[in-house]
Amino acid sequence: MEKKWHVGIDISKETLDVAVFDRGNGHSKENYLKVGNDTSGFKVMHQWFKGREMKLADIVVYM
Repeated sequence: MEKKWHVGIDISKETLDVAVFDRGNGHSKENYLKVGNDTSGFKVMHQWFKGREMKLADIVVYM
């Protein structure tokens, strides 16, 4: 199954830098999020995906 969204996450001790690759637009500030590397940050990232209408089943994540 081909995934609709490709998400790269740079993992560090304190933060996660999340970038969504958009085939039409490449990378832009609208496709970038920085969150804490903790439960709260994960919840923010999940809500960010939902707000962009990105279903978890349609995402492949590269770390």
